[in-house]
Amino acid sequence: MCLAQDLLADTSVDEVDLDQVDLAPAEQLRQFVVDLVDLLALEVIAELDEFLATAPDLDYVTFAGSGEPTLHSGIGEIISFIKDRYPCYRVAVLTNSALFTDPGVRAALMRADLVVPSLDAVSEEVFVKINRPSPGITAGQVLEGLLDFAREYTGEVWLEIFIVPGVNDTDKELRLLKDAVTAINPDRVQVNTLDRPGAEDWVRPAAPEAIERIAADMVVDKAADNVRYMEIRWAPLLHTRRGLTGRHPADRVQERAAAARYRQVAGRGGGASRSAAGRDGHGPGHRG
Repeated sequence: MCLAQDLLADTSVDEVDLDQVDLAPAEQLRQFVVDLVDLLALEVIAELDEFLATAPDLDYVTFAGSGEPTLHSGIGEIISFIKDRYPCYRVAVLTNSALFTDPGVRAALMRADLVVPSLDAVSEEVFVKINRPSPGITAGQVLEGLLDFAREYTGEVWLEIFIVPGVNDTDKELRLLKDAVTAINPDRVQVNTLDRPGAEDWVRPAAPEAIERIAADMVVDKAADNVRYMEIRWAPLLHTRRGLTGRHPADRVQERAAAARYRQVAGRGGGASRSAAGRDGHGPGHRG
């Protein structure tokens, strides 16, 4: 099984007496913040230590959270604790990639075994529509940070791309995403569509025809780039609302991906350089 606990959210400090802190000197304020972060990290570490001491059977200890894990200033310390005290466990971090422009954030994740960053758009207009970033965060910055991280990091990178019909599935946007994938050169690419109610009513799961086209395009293009593995995830049950069976979209993805793969083999006259696995996003090993 895969542990995907929220390890960084809901962290609390029993009591911090702000009246005892002199906020005037900048150095005292800095030290207070450092001490507070250390205390927060120690609480998470204590909880982890208690749990991992029972030797649970885990695929990964996954940092996900209800927010963005890399916002926690102690994430590097927590990862290091796991790797030092419980080296048998692999550590994964799911991130929206927004903070990779910060060298400190990139450094904090260096000891993780797996990082799963998101990249849903490259053009600024589409990036804003899908991700609704905080002021000052741009698509260009996110891509630049991802490229820096990929160059520095020695673990596995599984890049996640979320397809929103009518927004980032146009030929232009898909080409920009493909070019970005080539530049990042991740170990895996996960192409996802909606598998639960979205944050906005207008967000819908991709139609079978779109899944077909994207699956085929991704397989052919990424095979040419020598990508060895690619995941395509979808939401079969949501498609039943459109009158399909749960099996239908799964079959369409697998058939089109396989057809594209064999076209690539025929074109090269040899073995395929990648495989495409259709998955429904319910966890490792669950095939649609």
